[in-house]
Amino acid sequence: MIRMSRLADYAVVILCHMSDGESNSRALSARALSEYTDISESAIMKILKLLVRAEIVRSVRGSKGGYQVSYPPHEITILHIVSAIDGGVSITQCSPTLGAMCACTFEAQCIAKKGFARINAALQETLASFTLADFLTPTQQIRLKDHYVAKSN
Repeated sequence: MIRMSRLADYAVVILCHMSDGESNSRALSARALSEYTDISESAIMKILKLLVRAEIVRSVRGSKGGYQVSYPPHEITILHIVSAIDGGVSITQCSPTLGAMCACTFEAQCIAKKGFARINAALQETLASFTLADFLTPTQQIRLKDHYVAKSN
């Protein structure tokens, strides 16, 4: 079965919450995100650390500190999020996108390698075609649009 990791799934949920137009103008603590999402604070901290490293989220210091999304939701692809959390997207372990050497003993004569490479490329292309904005509800999108219009004035 092909599926996204639980942490990558949670990262999308967290980022949707942080990008809803009301939340993205202020920094949110890991504790607040945990309360809003019912995801454990330890999982949120692990995810935020990876998202900060990937520069999708930034850490804000101070009494009103916490975490903020670094870019508008329409600029953050699902591929970027999954790659930040899982280290890449791959249908097989020997995919070149993960930078790993294939551990199988018959790699040199593998007749399925090209087919898997094509599937992997299509998977990456599909994930890159969806942004965080695609996951927001219409109400969230309206609030977000209003937020960025007000911010530009």
